[in-house]
Amino acid sequence: MRIPQLAGFHEKGWVRLRGAFDPSGMAEAMWRALSGHGVKPNDPATWEQSSGQPFKEKWLTNFGQSHTFAGVANDAVDQALVELLGDGWIDQKRRWTRPLVTFPMGEDWDVPTGGWHLDSPPANPLPVVRMFAYLNEVREHGGGTLIVEGSHRLAAAYPGLHSRAVRNRLSEEHPWFREIWQPTDRERRLQVLIDDGAVVRGVHVRVVELTGTPGDVVLWHPSLFHAASFNTSDGPRFMLAHTALRRAM
Repeated sequence: MRIPQLAGFHEKGWVRLRGAFDPSGMAEAMWRALSGHGVKPNDPATWEQSSGQPFKEKWLTNFGQSHTFAGVANDAVDQALVELLGDGWIDQKRRWTRPLVTFPMGEDWDVPTGGWHLDSPPANPLPVVRMFAYLNEVREHGGGTLIVEGSHRLAAAYPGLHSRAVRNRLSEEHPWFREIWQPTDRERRLQVLIDDGAVVRGVHVRVVELTGTPGDVVLWHPSLFHAASFNTSDGPRFMLAHTALRRAM
């Protein structure tokens, strides 16, 4: 069965499956787990220990392995992965077990110059699909991962190369990419990188913030340039990350 919205995955490097799972109780479970480690939902002062950057305490991974989020894996996600990776795709860790938590910080939001990378070198056929599941509302400037939409299609010209080499090649190809990696005026960056974008080799590229609502799942290409984003909203980002792999022939 073909899923029409997956055409966007091939064109832009990502696609959103709206309402792919029932998120009931999942954000609350995350707060209960955090509260046991001194992070209180109604006390922002307790959030400051990890404000702005993803929360990386080891116990959080153990919590993710507790089957709390088993409902994220369902037929809607499975059907999309079958279409992208073929029958018999496999889970990296067999279930959604990697929580992503990013607390707010009190700075102006901007597109970062550092941290941009690919998760795997360009390859054909598509070897893996990366995924985010949204447990709470992730609004604009709320810590959603930033991607360079369409960059996977340009990276495909450099099979087997890693992030730095592909980044250098794209910077040589078009000055728009240099705008990403080099510090410039904030207002100019927002205008050029997010609002305007550019057309490179016939591919429209722009920086996109992966926002979402509870129950959404975003599938994205592993050769899409992406970077962590600061959370300057008034609440934390609660998400799960997962990876599906094409079964070796």
